[in-house]
Amino acid sequence: MITRKWIILYLVLIPTIVCPQCEKLLQEGNRANTEFNVRLAAEYYAQAFQLCPDTKEVAIKYAHALLDVGEESEKRQSATYYEKAYHIADTLYRRFPFDVECNYLRAWTIGHMALICSNRERILLVREFEEHLQRTLTLDPNHAPAHLALGIFYREVAAIPSFVRTLAELLLGELPQGTFANALQHIQQAIQINPTFLSAVYELGKTYDIIEEKEHAVYYYQKVLSMPQVDHLDGRKILSATKKLRKYEEITAQQMENVSTILN
Repeated sequence: MITRKWIILYLVLIPTIVCPQCEKLLQEGNRANTEFNVRLAAEYYAQAFQLCPDTKEVAIKYAHALLDVGEESEKRQSATYYEKAYHIADTLYRRFPFDVECNYLRAWTIGHMALICSNRERILLVREFEEHLQRTLTLDPNHAPAHLALGIFYREVAAIPSFVRTLAELLLGELPQGTFANALQHIQQAIQINPTFLSAVYELGKTYDIIEEKEHAVYYYQKVLSMPQVDHLDGRKILSATKKLRKYEEITAQQMENVSTILN
């Protein structure tokens, strides 16, 4: 007779079981990720997903890898990767609605889908995007990537000119709300949780740049140049920070040499 105890045990263990072959593929994918070879990582994770499609860790890694490949692809090609990741994230969220990483992945895939859809669809998606980020932080207040994503979201919302917002709301309905203060709060929180989070430091500098606080912007842009890369897009952010500092004439010859070494 199947008891409730065995059903619970099944539900807890099955999502975490990884076969030896799958484990090896995950290790190879992780190794490729550390080398920022996102396409190779996605290939390994895809093979692992074929073997263990019901394993949560495998599905999460594969979905993130698809987003990474989409970020490095042309817009027309990226849509295919984003849509596939979106469906994986949706399935995971339905299975694990109270899981931190499943909520974050759901938000992250929605954010990417918003980049490729119509304006009306985008309004609906960004509301969901904010909702799942908030859910992630309710489940784990120290989730640095969720704080960063929410901070960037509030910055972009705050930057919408009032006349554009008024027109958009007439055509599309109420837009999300957010302020630069909200943006700064969440991005700073991400850095407080993870001081080596290069993306967060860069986005903090960018936020200060947008609100025309040059001194703070320069400080964080310069800080980016001395930080190790941990994400496949970090090189682009280092390059962008370098360009901003050159505009402000706040970069030394030594820093330029260091940047060239990092990017080469």
